[in-house]
Amino acid sequence: MNRIEIRIEWCAGHRLMDHDGKCRHIHGHNYLATIHVEGPIRSGEADPQRGMVADFGPIKAEIKAWIDRHWDHAFVADQRDLQIIEALRLMGEERIFLLPHPPTAERMAEFLLLNVCRDLKTLTGTAARVVEVWVSETPNCAACAALED
Repeated sequence: MNRIEIRIEWCAGHRLMDHDGKCRHIHGHNYLATIHVEGPIRSGEADPQRGMVADFGPIKAEIKAWIDRHWDHAFVADQRDLQIIEALRLMGEERIFLLPHPPTAERMAEFLLLNVCRDLKTLTGTAARVVEVWVSETPNCAACAALED
């Protein structure tokens, strides 16, 4: 098996309401998702993707479109964080994306892997699949969600 890597950047705010550290306060990050796609290198004269695991373009476009619609320049919140949800809704036009759990890098990576990247076959027309998603909050801090074999 071979792997390709796709990176997508966005900006979003969040807070970890039950956290003991500084992340309990409202703040934001310049996030980076790194998506690892695994599959065999395709070959054959009639194969338009010969020599590739999969074409970067359609995969990146689909995942980036989802992130742009839901997370980019939005506030990602735990659906149980009623105080922040109420405050943001009082402001009017604020974009809020509710997760069923705290918006940690670990959970955001898991959400992307299991909900956004799950059906790659229809995008690529190949046996390639997303096996790992990393979400970085800073250049020095990242979390990974991976499929179990």
